[in-house]
Amino acid sequence: MCAARKNFSSKSEVLSFTYPKLHTGKSWYVDFFSYDPALGSMKRKKYMLDSIDKVGERRRRAAELIESLMKLLRSGWSPWVNIDDNRGYTLLSDALDKYEKSLDKLPKLKTRQSYGSRLNVLREYIASLVLPPRYVYQYNASFVGDFLDWLYLDRDVTGRTRNNYRGWCSALATYFIEREYMSSNPVEKIKKVSETPKKRKPLSSAMLGQLRKYLSVKDPIFLLACMMEYYTMIRPEELSNLRISDISIKEQSVFVAAEFSKNKRDGKVGLNDDIIMLMLDINLELV
Repeated sequence: MCAARKNFSSKSEVLSFTYPKLHTGKSWYVDFFSYDPALGSMKRKKYMLDSIDKVGERRRRAAELIESLMKLLRSGWSPWVNIDDNRGYTLLSDALDKYEKSLDKLPKLKTRQSYGSRLNVLREYIASLVLPPRYVYQYNASFVGDFLDWLYLDRDVTGRTRNNYRGWCSALATYFIEREYMSSNPVEKIKKVSETPKKRKPLSSAMLGQLRKYLSVKDPIFLLACMMEYYTMIRPEELSNLRISDISIKEQSVFVAAEFSKNKRDGKVGLNDDIIMLMLDINLELV
């Protein structure tokens, strides 16, 4: 069983080590202890010298090895972590906090909410682990694979949802790569699972008639939203950002600003008579 984790509050504790030492006897070797972040404790590293025949050459090689190891250890190198630099030792919790703040810069509210929700699920999974990952470099294929299995097998999400999380995990890894926390994307090693086709059925003409009749009495404003979606093909997020001033009775059109449109261009969409009449019936202050 792995040793229990300890809380380390500074980088100097993370990079702690003992001085390399030469041992002679039946076997010749140089060893030292270095902190292993995955275990949360010191771990022994050993370099054997028995393959060198001459004693004098062994001593020379040992001296060179000790000098080289000391330079590496003092610079923060660890034999247990395969990363390009010490940014991989950044606390995963800190990196996730920064990622969360970066979501505020995303233009679409729906995307911000979706990514934020998946981040919360990831944090929930991390909190459930007996030995949670502490550093960014531990965000590897094994960790992400276990997270996706937890979603798919334990939380019983669909294959499509699991694959969507895989895509998000890959995007998170890209965020880490751009900030030099890691050098490659571990999610590329993880395959998608098969997905069950979506079961969607369009409303029949009779059902559409029933819906319109019901909403015209119970909720005419929602009826207007449905008709805008049905007749104009304006996307839900675009519709939610429309202003009264964007609608023109004279031109029978609605203006969609570039900042809200998917193609990032200003555009106008025509409105039919049914939509215009409903707008007038519910007393929208149109021009």
